Amino acid sequence: MNEALRLHLIDGVTIGSLGSRASSALGPTAPLADSTRVPMSVIVADTADMLSGLGGDIAGVALAELPAMVSVPSIDPVATNPIGWRATPDPPVLRGDSAGSPPTQTLARAHHVEDWTDPSADAAERAGELAAAAALGAVICIPAGDTALEDCLGSELHGLMSDAERIRTADEHEREVLSIAMRRAALRDHSRRGRAGQVLSEAGVEAPLIPSVSVLVATRRPHRLADVVATLGRQTYPRLEAVVGLHGTGFDSQQAEAQLAELPYPSRTVNVAEDRALGEVLNAALASAQGTLIAKFDDDDEYGPHHLWDLVLAAEFSGAASVGKASEYVYLAEADRTVRRFAGFGERRIDPQRHSVAGGATLFQRDALDAARGWRAMNVGEDKEILRDIAAQSGTVYRTHGSGYLLMRHGHDHTWAAADSYFLEQASDSRSGCDRRFAGVS
Repeated sequence: MNEALRLHLIDGVTIGSLGSRASSALGPTAPLADSTRVPMSVIVADTADMLSGLGGDIAGVALAELPAMVSVPSIDPVATNPIGWRATPDPPVLRGDSAGSPPTQTLARAHHVEDWTDPSADAAERAGELAAAAALGAVICIPAGDTALEDCLGSELHGLMSDAERIRTADEHEREVLSIAMRRAALRDHSRRGRAGQVLSEAGVEAPLIPSVSVLVATRRPHRLADVVATLGRQTYPRLEAVVGLHGTGFDSQQAEAQLAELPYPSRTVNVAEDRALGEVLNAALASAQGTLIAKFDDDDEYGPHHLWDLVLAAEFSGAASVGKASEYVYLAEADRTVRRFAGFGERRIDPQRHSVAGGATLFQRDALDAARGWRAMNVGEDKEILRDIAAQSGTVYRTHGSGYLLMRHGHDHTWAAADSYFLEQASDSRSGCDRRFAGVS
């Protein structure tokens, strides 16, 4: 058994594999000279009989007895990701055949890609190819009704890929919406981290692999707290805590704590004197935060349910110290229009001296924030400065897509003073009213 045993070290957790399918499901491996010296959380094997000689206290699971998705070859997001994705397609449709997949460099540039995999081939191998293409940002169209392929891809990704009418008739904006949804499902469910998490869960081993996220919110408006709680409660990312900085007077601390107690994860408030700057409020919240990743929300903007997933996945594949979304989608209350600007400028590393991300849609590595000594004691411009401070510490800043974040301009009490005309002049697209579906927050 030892000669066939291979080691997978994924986010600090060691998993052993026996057999080619188990090895492929968990990604790159290395042979072990002596497995008895390696502390493993679990061993996963192609079949149950491979585990017959397993001794000691290490849990063993067989792929043949697990959900089909666990057998799908996993994605290395550092190598397979949507960095550089372009909104405007080159070829209108890309078709492959069973002789091989389309070239990687053209996959994400097509309006969509018709299924090139051999329907008679192994479903797990097909699913691995399709998921990897989706992780690049390609919009994939597959035939409906293949239950084996659905089991391997997962119902969400399969449902997106098999919606042929929606895919084939998509305009440029809808094509991007589809690409974002497919890449999110692929990178979340089929990455090495995702696959390892599925294996550990099936083996009954407690070892959360996804990083913990602390969401910081600074507010001086008691009437906004209920909406903040509702927004936080809609997030689908499962490993969260919230820290709300109550800035100034007017708050009933007991009532605020009771509102936060409605959230399905840990939450707390910190009280900060009214004469303190906004950056100091954020630092007070940061001092109470325990997550390895720190997200910042604004109290009056809107966020889609997968917003945090988008930022965490982008942090994983980009390796950046900070990740954010630009203020691409903006609702102008006085004009009653939702506008989009900066279309096509996501999925790339940026220089914060020249480009920016929205302060209310940022995620930071905790150690990068600590190295930069947190936010500066400023009421305006603190978000730009923290990114510049991080960059000065040799940290990179990455801008992902803008969908799922809607900047709300209600015409009063904004720290960023700008007239509606500023946004209207920059708009490449606009919709009547507050179009939440257009912005990806519904």
